[in-house]
Amino acid sequence: MPNKNGELFGIIYSNLGTFNMRMGNLTTALDYHKKALKAYKTFPDTKKERLYITHNALGGMMWYSSKIDSALVYYKKAEQILKTLEPTPDNKYLRPAILNNNIAGINSIKGDLNAAIIAMQKTVSNLDTFLKSDITEARKDYAQEFLFQAIDNYAGIYKDIGDFEKAKALISYSYNQKRKHLNANSPEISKGKILLGQITWI
Repeated sequence: MPNKNGELFGIIYSNLGTFNMRMGNLTTALDYHKKALKAYKTFPDTKKERLYITHNALGGMMWYSSKIDSALVYYKKAEQILKTLEPTPDNKYLRPAILNNNIAGINSIKGDLNAAIIAMQKTVSNLDTFLKSDITEARKDYAQEFLFQAIDNYAGIYKDIGDFEKAKALISYSYNQKRKHLNANSPEISKGKILLGQITWI
C-alpha cells in the first residue's frame, strides 16, 4: 500500500467493523473497531471525524454487548471530539442529539434517571435547533421524526419515575405534532396512539 499510515489502516478496519456489524458478527465487529481506533491513534494527522465515528461505533458495540459503562465512556469521548469538528449543523446539533439520546438510554438502564432526563433535554433542544438551521428538506424530515421519537423517549423516563402527568403531556404533544407534520400513514402516528392509550389508562 503506497503512502500507508495509521489512518489508512484505520479506515480499512473501520469498514470491516461496519460490514461485520451489518452481518450480525458483533464480536468480530467490535474487534475491528478497536483495531481501527488503535491504528488511528498511531497517526497524529488522522481526521477528527474518523475518531468521532469510531468512538461512536464502539459505544454502540459496547451497548449491544451489555457493557454499558464502557459504552458511556466511548459516547462521552465521541461527544468531546464533536466539539473540535467544523461547526456545521450536523456537528453542532444533530450528532450531539444522537449521542445524548443514546446516553439517556444508558443512564436510564443504570438507574440514573436525573442524568437520563438531562441528556434527553439536550437531545430535544439540539434537534429543535437543527430543524431551524439551513438544511435540506430530507434532513428536516429525518430530524422531525427523530424529534418526535426523542420526545416519546423523554416521556418514557418520566413514566419510569412515576410522573405520569408529565409523561402524558409529552406523549400528547408528540402525538399531535406527528399528526400535524407526518404522513397520515406513518407508523409513528400509530405508535403515538398506542403510547397515548397506555399512559391514559395508568
